[in-house]
Amino acid sequence: MILRIVGVVLLLLGIAVSAFCIWGLADTQSMAELFSAASQAQRVEFDALTWSHHWRLNGVVLLCIGLAVAIAGAIVIQRKAWGLLLFAATAAFAAVFPWAYVQLGFAKYGFEDASLAESSVYGLLALLAAFAFFVGRPRVGT
Repeated sequence: MILRIVGVVLLLLGIAVSAFCIWGLADTQSMAELFSAASQAQRVEFDALTWSHHWRLNGVVLLCIGLAVAIAGAIVIQRKAWGLLLFAATAAFAAVFPWAYVQLGFAKYGFEDASLAESSVYGLLALLAAFAFFVGRPRVGT
């Protein structure tokens, strides 16, 4: 029973993240225009095209993470243990990706910065899911 509840939570979380990312990707142009107008009013340099590329790249990465979490949740609902492993891998990727992105020199805007708190939460979720996979495996179907 608890496994199905975890699966439903993962499915809903993945759908919510994916929907937010789709909205953000679809609204990129208007956000870039708004930020451009605001930066001109403040006399701050802002390149809307570069910002849009960075926003879209991060949005696509988060969309993939959201879809993977939703798929993992659907698999966990079906009482398949490897859904937990998929979620663990996805959470581990979400923990490491921002740091690699920054270290490779791609991060330019605040929304691309790596956060120790965020990565710690993702890392803890990855460890918990991996632990549940390996400890709870005899009780669930494979």
